[in-house]
Amino acid sequence: MVKMPLKNYVAIISITILLCGCGYKFLSPAKTKIFIYPITNYSLQPLIDVYLSDALRNVFIEYPEYQLVKSPQAAEYTLKVNIKKWEREPLFFSGEKSREIVVARFLIETEIALSENGKDVLADTITDKISVSLAKEYKEEDILTEVSKKLAQKIYFYIIEKNEKTGNR
Repeated sequence: MVKMPLKNYVAIISITILLCGCGYKFLSPAKTKIFIYPITNYSLQPLIDVYLSDALRNVFIEYPEYQLVKSPQAAEYTLKVNIKKWEREPLFFSGEKSREIVVARFLIETEIALSENGKDVLADTITDKISVSLAKEYKEEDILTEVSKKLAQKIYFYIIEKNEKTGNR
């Protein structure tokens, strides 16, 4: 007899938690819909457009300001990103005899263009220097992933900042 009220109590708590989560998801304030065009790569770094595209989509999914949509027709905003420059500068070598790079800085120049319903809202160039440690081991994919994530966050918050200044949203 005692077990039945305990089961009911657990069921009520579970349903309440589920409905609160669904309510938060479906009743949250309206998000601005955005479509991200495929990233173009004019630099000499192969595959960086793939890594940056993945990182940029993950950042837009992770933060609540914008909602990604699958077509430009369904979006309020569209974003175009062009990678213009991607250079690696060695900052620190492991020793005199070995010329292995231990710390490197990447100089990245990207052009972004944000349009609202077909009208240009923002067109700017973002130049950033991102330092990365290569001391443990050099894995190109991990480095590209890490640098792309930092650059994607920079692009996201740059768009947020510029939209707040101009009053668009």
